[in-house]
Amino acid sequence: MTRTQIYLPQSQLQRLKRKAAKHSTSVSELIRQTLRAQEEVERRQSNATEKRTKSAGESLLELADKLSKMGIKGPKDLSENMDKYLYGNI
Repeated sequence: MTRTQIYLPQSQLQRLKRKAAKHSTSVSELIRQTLRAQEEVERRQSNATEKRTKSAGESLLELADKLSKMGIKGPKDLSENMDKYLYGNI
């Protein structure tokens, strides 16, 4: 580990000291635990964002693959009648 120094407001340091004493640990360990927890939250948020940012094409291909595995087929004339299927008879 590398030693570092931080500046905290007195009230925040006192809260950390009380919490450290209550949990029989050091202020440094509390700070490390807090940083690890924050990193985990950020990692989960990042993973969730990555899952939500699939392109429309990727999502459609994934859906088509799942439907195909279920034995569900789409209309054979889909590419010719796309507007009809999307918007009805216009």
